[in-house]
Amino acid sequence: MKNSQTLTCILALFGVLTSMCSCVSNRYRPTNNEEMYGTWINEEYNSCVFPGKLVVNPDRTWEMFVSISDSDPFSTGKFLITDKWTDEEGNVWYKNEVYVFSYLEVEYPGDTVSAYEIWKIDKYRTMKENWMGNTDYPTNLAPLRARIHYRQFRYVYTFNPSFPPLKIIY
Repeated sequence: MKNSQTLTCILALFGVLTSMCSCVSNRYRPTNNEEMYGTWINEEYNSCVFPGKLVVNPDRTWEMFVSISDSDPFSTGKFLITDKWTDEEGNVWYKNEVYVFSYLEVEYPGDTVSAYEIWKIDKYRTMKENWMGNTDYPTNLAPLRARIHYRQFRYVYTFNPSFPPLKIIY
């Protein structure tokens, strides 16, 4: 009888561990080439609520700047991509958990979710819309509720007779 109970406990524990592992393995694993990485700007924005520049790094950190010309961020943090998909029009969508390290010179531990965001990057990879929720992912994705930024391109001139003289890096 005791062996039967032990076997039942082991099988139950195995089932719990298996289901936990399958939940972890279903989480999206970002690459170093995600469409969201880069510098995003909007010249019409110039505040902490609507920042003019957002830099999203492959190491899953971000920096926000009030103006596109600012060199010191007013807020920094990290993010976790929880889901990614491409719709039938070719737009790339992300669900992100956002963690804040600093905001207006106040330091935060960065260990709790500060916001939940949904990002939509257009099929040309040049425009980003994002919606934010404080306690869960937003459900109202109306265009008027979105923050809009455009990818900032850097132009690098190269001289090589075999290639065009202009190379775009983003």
